[in-house]
Amino acid sequence: MNVAVIYNEDLKKVFKLRGKPTKERYSREVVERIAQAISSEGHRVEIFDANLELFESLRKFVERHGVDNVIVFNLSYGIQGESRYSHVPALLEMLGVMYTGSGPFGHAIALDKVSTKLVFKEYGVPTPDFFVASSFGEIPEGLKFPLIVKPRMEAQSLGISLVRSREELEKALSHVWEEFRQEALVEEFIRGPEYEVSLVGNGEELRAFPVTGIYVEPEDIYTREAKLRYHPKQFCPAAVKGELAERMVELSKRAFRALRLRDYARFDLRLGEDGTPYFLEVNSMASLGPTGSFFCAARAAGLSYEGMVLEILHTALRRYGVDA
Repeated sequence: MNVAVIYNEDLKKVFKLRGKPTKERYSREVVERIAQAISSEGHRVEIFDANLELFESLRKFVERHGVDNVIVFNLSYGIQGESRYSHVPALLEMLGVMYTGSGPFGHAIALDKVSTKLVFKEYGVPTPDFFVASSFGEIPEGLKFPLIVKPRMEAQSLGISLVRSREELEKALSHVWEEFRQEALVEEFIRGPEYEVSLVGNGEELRAFPVTGIYVEPEDIYTREAKLRYHPKQFCPAAVKGELAERMVELSKRAFRALRLRDYARFDLRLGEDGTPYFLEVNSMASLGPTGSFFCAARAAGLSYEGMVLEILHTALRRYGVDA
């Protein structure tokens, strides 16, 4: 198979940047390691930057090898705009090119934290209570602190805050509106340990790696600042098993299917004081870096780094009816 590994490097190579480009991106080092993992199985691999030149690069690649002999390993978070995770998948679907990961619809819903939570509620997946605000006038009365404030459409803990007063809430909202130019999601703070469920597969073959955990200080959240402050420890696997672990996995699979995701994803949740696993969000573009949580879980399942990358590639090929 001929594999085009696509990611974002030159974020300025568009007709116009309308605001700040996304801060999410893979390093060239990680992209090359993923490409090496794919080529280790004998596939021919090329790396392309997902910007203004992508269409022409893909056209030449497909013309050389034939569309039925090409698949894209998609690592593109997009450059700018809403639903940016969907930009490359939408292009590939229009062109009829096979690719790994979720489609435009699944990525668009997953990146929008509010839409994700609405789907959670509709399908019986517990999630913290919340409201959405684009102005101070939308703040309801009688709030119980602390609360979590997040940009509606960001990932990697960008812009997230834990607030303990009305003053802190207004400051956090102003930051989200000014820095990200988005509505803010404000949700109930769940006191309890944080867990992650990483899934790979589709349909009946959808399976979970061992549940992983992140230790955060009491009354704290897993932010970029926390990572720098005390380096929260990952537990792979986490000390959760039996009925609770099964419940976390079952709910994750239910949400994966409801959100129309494909091939792989990671769900983040917190265990409430009442023993309920409350789902916070899903990352349909879970980082595949060697230090990331997804590989941490894959390694706990017995996979090497190369094995994890190839598992995702094979999963996508099977979805298209191609022998892996």
